[in-house]
Amino acid sequence: LDAAALLHDVGRIIGYAGHHRHSQTLVEYNGLPGFSAREIALVASLVRYHRKGDPDNTDYGGLMDEDDEDRIRHLSAILRLAECLERGRNAAVGDVIVTWADDVLRLTLISDEYPAVELWQAERNALPLLEEAFGRRVALDSVAAPIAWPGIEESLADKATSEG
Repeated sequence: LDAAALLHDVGRIIGYAGHHRHSQTLVEYNGLPGFSAREIALVASLVRYHRKGDPDNTDYGGLMDEDDEDRIRHLSAILRLAECLERGRNAAVGDVIVTWADDVLRLTLISDEYPAVELWQAERNALPLLEEAFGRRVALDSVAAPIAWPGIEESLADKATSEG
């Protein structure tokens, strides 16, 4: 997952349109020093499905272990969510609190401002795969730090001195 997170957008050097497929091709044909053929196939699959598509291992079936199809589905869902939460490229989401229950996976985004774009993107592109991969409903919400109102400190200070 770490290697795929670092390399998922490398295909943009070829072009943005289809960059997920370009990323897969670059990883697959150039390899990754220190990674086995199976690990390269896993990373190539993850970068391929970080954006869209239904993850599977048909491209690399001969290299994969029996449980790798589930592994690709789970990790692709996580990587796709991470991509959506950084959609604005501005680090709007500082942290995620994950609560795992029998019937629901709750993701609470922690941010300084309400992450409207990131929530919209995640609901649209990541939640369906997350729900399918993990077999439960996914609830997504946000906790944003309160915004300081201009002049509020002065108003509070004036109030304190007039009462004191």
